Formats: sequence, structure tokens, C-alpha cells
Amino acid sequence: MDGMKIFTSDDGSDDVPTHACLCPQSAWLCHFCSLLLVIACIYNLAFCGIAPRVHIVDPTIPPHCGMAVLLVLSAFFTEICFAVASRATKKFVHASCHEYMSNHGIGDVLLTMTEYTLKCITGIYLWHFKGGIMHASPSVYEGGSPRTVNFGRFVSWSISIPVILLLCNRMFLAPCGFKVILMRSLPGILCASIYPLAAFVMAITENVAARWVLFSLVLLSFASISMDQVFIALECKKVSLFHAKFGILAYQIISFAVIAIVFVLGHFDVISVFAEQVFYAYADAGVMLFFGAMLAMLRHFEDVQSINHWWDESMHAKNDFENLIREASVPTFAMDAAGCLTSWNEPMAKLTGMPVKEAIGQPFMQLLCPGGQNEEDFRTAWQSIIGASTPRATGVLELFVRCRSTASDKATLLVNLVPRLSKEGRLEAVVAIGQDISEISLLKAVEEKKNQLMGVVSHELRSPLHGMIGLTRMMAEKASAAGMVRQLNMVQGCAVRLLDLVTNVMELSEGQQMHEAKVKKGKVRLPVNWLDLAEEVVVMTTMAVDKANKPLVNPAVHILNNVSMLDQVPIVLGDPYKCTQLLYNLVTNACKFTKAGSVTIQAELSDDKSRMEIQVVDTGCGIHEAAQKRIFIPFDQGSSSDADSRSFQGIGLGLSVVKTIADLHEAQIRVESNVGQGSNFGVSFACEQECFPKK
Repeated sequence: MDGMKIFTSDDGSDDVPTHACLCPQSAWLCHFCSLLLVIACIYNLAFCGIAPRVHIVDPTIPPHCGMAVLLVLSAFFTEICFAVASRATKKFVHASCHEYMSNHGIGDVLLTMTEYTLKCITGIYLWHFKGGIMHASPSVYEGGSPRTVNFGRFVSWSISIPVILLLCNRMFLAPCGFKVILMRSLPGILCASIYPLAAFVMAITENVAARWVLFSLVLLSFASISMDQVFIALECKKVSLFHAKFGILAYQIISFAVIAIVFVLGHFDVISVFAEQVFYAYADAGVMLFFGAMLAMLRHFEDVQSINHWWDESMHAKNDFENLIREASVPTFAMDAAGCLTSWNEPMAKLTGMPVKEAIGQPFMQLLCPGGQNEEDFRTAWQSIIGASTPRATGVLELFVRCRSTASDKATLLVNLVPRLSKEGRLEAVVAIGQDISEISLLKAVEEKKNQLMGVVSHELRSPLHGMIGLTRMMAEKASAAGMVRQLNMVQGCAVRLLDLVTNVMELSEGQQMHEAKVKKGKVRLPVNWLDLAEEVVVMTTMAVDKANKPLVNPAVHILNNVSMLDQVPIVLGDPYKCTQLLYNLVTNACKFTKAGSVTIQAELSDDKSRMEIQVVDTGCGIHEAAQKRIFIPFDQGSSSDADSRSFQGIGLGLSVVKTIADLHEAQIRVESNVGQGSNFGVSFACEQECFPKK
């Protein structure tokens, strides 16, 4: 609250008030008046003499004191009713509102009831003891008639006035906490507890000059306290209900001023002793009664203000929520507990072609495309919300909704169902936040058909190719002419390369399907023995031929198998055939671009032996750094500008199969290469603790 900033420290890091803030000039003036009053009272009691006690009783005064006691008792029980009503109000509102309704708390009630108790005790004392301790008060001026003063009434004022002062200051300083309220009010409380006793000393002092000095100091003290209270109020202008609170403060100051005026008029013989005492009896009760009633009304207004604040906040939140659904740029709708539409925003109307007025009230199930998994998924998700003791948001659902506004008769929505609960925890509505993925769904269908076509075509091509390879091999074995044998071997080599190409295409298609199946259902994996697999790949590569039917491996190149150099080769779970294809593609790719030197197959274990990396290291021409980012892209036919470095031609498809197989096995690929310094391809697999025995 901005009005409370004066009670915080200068750096704003601590809520404890600074000394300067707690004691402004008005507070120091109260301290000064208190000191002067104490000195003056001690001096008068010690050196000026006091009037004697009297025992004259006016029989008409005690009944008025009794009536005042009954009046205070009625106010006491009324305050109890106000307090109970305030506590009951807090129980009916949400717990989050209690913080904003606790500024007055029970403190105001206890202080007010303490004040009523003091008034009752004073009234009973004066009533029962016929005025109690009384002194004959000399007139303020020479020749005036003496009056009787009641010691009990002045003691009562000495206690009750500070309590009233604390209540008034608390109205403005409640947000600062009790510590700040007490410390800031302490100068006024001390002065307010002293000046009624000083007024009694003034009334019984026999020295006229001393009486006038005390009289002036008492008036100065009352003015100082009132000024300090006004200063506190003006410091807190931004507190809630400021004008009402300032009105109560004005009532308190005016009431005390009226009592002071009656006191002065009595000592100047303007009013009779009887009228003065009756006025005191009813004024004490009446002032506090109205003061307590106004405080209770103020507490009620603050509670109503807090409740109204939270009501406005809830209404704003409700309107914002409805505007969010209505103005959202994504398809959004809401349903009641029966599944009927209660909200249907414009993007949803535009997508389905169904106007908002027509959609409201319809069961959402009727808008779904009938049959299939579509309705079943929605029913399952709906029951998980309706049937749960604590409804929660569902996962993402893919729903097919009937559509009028597009060429297709349906639209695909990716929807998340979110329940909206009442304050009692009951389901009020279900909000569906969707995303139109019709185009993505169409692309997925096209991709699926493409993969199916690739698989079918590749499978149908493999059978005749196998036949061609077998026939040419038989014809080459029976042919006698060397030229005929060479030509048949060329035909056989072309067929083998075509079969290899078809196999790679089929691998890509099957790899995608296997990856999707793995995501949905998981995958059964078999042990892969990299010792045997590496030996098999070395033999296959040695027998491989290129496009000209020449051996793929240059005579100056040696293929080395160093996998067996590991002390123990751990088991890797996966697809042995796929792993063979992966290693074969890496080794043949290295042999194509290595003119001399070696192509080495080796293996390394990680430090914690949780992963094994299969490496293919060559001494070939190497790969440009920029090209290393593209070598796993299928069918990339771009070539490097450097003739001495490895080109993309013939690489893309083989290495894309490597990437696909590695992804299926959740393996990590590493490439290290520099132009003219060879290459190092590494594929890291998760391995088991068990190992294959060495031969």
C-alpha cells in the first residue's frame, strides 16, 4: 500500500520503520508534554498542597451512573454480536480472502471490549461507593465556589483514552502490523494516560497560579495528541475507506473536546455540579457506544469491500476465460457434463462450417465422423474425466470432425480436454483446445502410401534380379569363349549393383515402418556378435566389384579386422542383419575412396563399459568439413569442388541406410575426417554386461 511507504526503511529492504518515521515532530511534542506534565504534577503535589477529601453524596447521581452501566453493557453484548458476525462472514468466503479480511482481526474487538469493561467498572464503582474517593475542588479563580471531583472517573479516563487512541490509530496503520502501530502510537498513549491525572491534580491543587499552569499544559497535551493523530491519518491517505476512518477520528477528537469544555465550564461555575456529573456519566457511555458501533460498521464495510473486490476479480477472470475461448486463434470449444456444446468459437465454426448458434446445445459425439477408433478414443477420454473422483486433463487426442466448409468431408483435430471444476470440486464443463492438423494428416497418409509403394516395388524387383544373377552365373560357367564370359560377368555385376540399390531402397522403407512400430509397440532385439559380423563383412567386401565389374578393393589397400583385439567383446542387442548392412555400407564406402593404405574395422569400449563403438578407419582422400553435415542425406548427388576429396556421388543412399539403421538401434554416429588425411566413422551402441567368448 503506497500510504504505508513512510513506515519502511530507506532502502526498502526491511519492513521495520526507521526512527525518524516512527517519531515525527508531533510525536516528539507529545513526549515533551508528557515530561512537563509529570514535572508539574510532582511539583504541585509536593509544594502547592491539595484540597481535602469530602464525603458529601448527591443521591441523584448514583442512579445515573447505574443507567450508564446498563447502557455500556448493552453496547458490550452488541460488540460481541458484531464480532461473531464478522467471524462467520470469514468462514463463508474462500480461504484466499482471509488475508485481506484480517487487517482489523480480533484486535479491534478486544480493545473495544476492554474499553467497555473499564467503563462498566468505573460506573459500578461510582454507583456502589456513592462517588468513591472525592475531593473538594477550589475554583479556578478567586471567589469561585468549590466543587467535588471523583478520583475514580479521572483514573478511568487515564486508561480508557489511550485505548480509544490506539483504536483510532489502528484504523490507519493496520496494514503495517501491531509492532508498528504500538511504536507509532506510544508517544500519544503516554501523554493521554498522563494528562487526565494531571487534570485531577489541577482540580485539587489549592495554589491558583499552579492550577492555571497545569490547566494550560493539559490543554496543550490534548492539542498535541489530536495533532499527532491527524498527522498519522494524513500520512495514510491511500488506506482503504480513508474518509470514513477520518470521520471517526474527527468524532473522537470532537467528543473529547466537548468533555474538556464541560470540565472547563464546570470549574468556571457556568454549569452546576449535578449537570456536570450526569453529563460525565452518560457521555462516557455514549461516546464509547457510538465509537464502538462506528468501528464495527467500518469492519463490516472493509469485509464487504474485500468480498466485492474478489467478486470483481472472479467476474473478470470468468469474462477473460470466455473471451479467451471466443477470441482464440485455434479451434476451441466447451462442453457441459452431459457432453453438449456450451461454447464454440469462430475458428471452430470456420473449420467445420457450422455456425456458433447452430452448434450450441448439440452433443459433440454427433459431430465426430462415425465408426473406427475415432469415437472410441473420445469415449475413453471422456469417461476418464467424467468417472474420475478428481478430474484431470487428458492427453492429446486425434479426432476426425465432420466438416462442411472444405472439399473434404472431415477435418482432423489434435485436441486436449481440460476439465473446469466448481469451488466444491464438481465438474462444471470440459474445455477442448484443438489444433487443425488436416494437412499434416493428409501428408502422413501420402507418406504411408509412398512407403508401401516403395516396399512393394522393391520386393517385386528383387525376384527377377535374383533370377538374372543366377542365369548369368550358370551361363558364364558353361560358356567357352573368353569374350562371352567377360560379357556375362558384366551383366551379372550390373544386376548385383541394381539388386544392392533395390535392397537399400527397401531398407529405407522398412526402416521407417520398423521405427514407427518400435515407437508404438517396442521391438524384440537379438544378440549381435560383432566378432563374427566383422569377419563376414571383410569377406563380402573382398569379393565385391564396382560398376566396371572390377574388384572394389584396390590391390594396394588392405582390409584389417581389429575387433578381436578387444579383451572382451560385449553383446549388443539389435538386428544382426541390419547391423551387417550398416557395417558393410561403411566399409565399402571407405574402399571406394581409398587408393592405397588400409581400411580398418576396430572397436572401443567407453570408460564405464556401457557403450561399444564400432569404427571404420581409412587412409583415403577424406571429406570436406562442410560436406560432413550432408553425407547422411539420401540421394544427395552434389559433389565437392575439390577433386582430391571424397564426392557425394554414390555415398548418399548407402550412408542414409547407415543413419536409418543407427536410429533404429538408438546408436550415435561420429564422423572425423580431414581432406587428404582419411576418415574415421564411428557408431556407438549400448551394450550388455555379458560378452561373447573369443574363438
